[in-house]
Amino acid sequence: TCKEAAHRLALKKNNLSFFIKKLENKNYLDRRVNPQDKRYVYLCITKEGRKFLKKFNKLENNFFEKIFNGFSEPELYQFTAYLKRLSDIFA
Repeated sequence: TCKEAAHRLALKKNNLSFFIKKLENKNYLDRRVNPQDKRYVYLCITKEGRKFLKKFNKLENNFFEKIFNGFSEPELYQFTAYLKRLSDIFA
């Protein structure tokens, strides 16, 4: 639902609605009303949305491979630990 997505993405519901509308306009996402409870609307990814995600994930993986290519495994572990500490501070 929109409420769950807003919580997971740490966005205000009105900001999320803006992004959802953009994704709908690009045919990446559909809204479907729950037939048992009309107050709930489910967000469903479309076939076009899945294709976009697949392409995005590939680009994302290539990006991170390039960034972290020169680091050793212990350096990456330490970097990850620092990021986790920062994330915990701002959570």
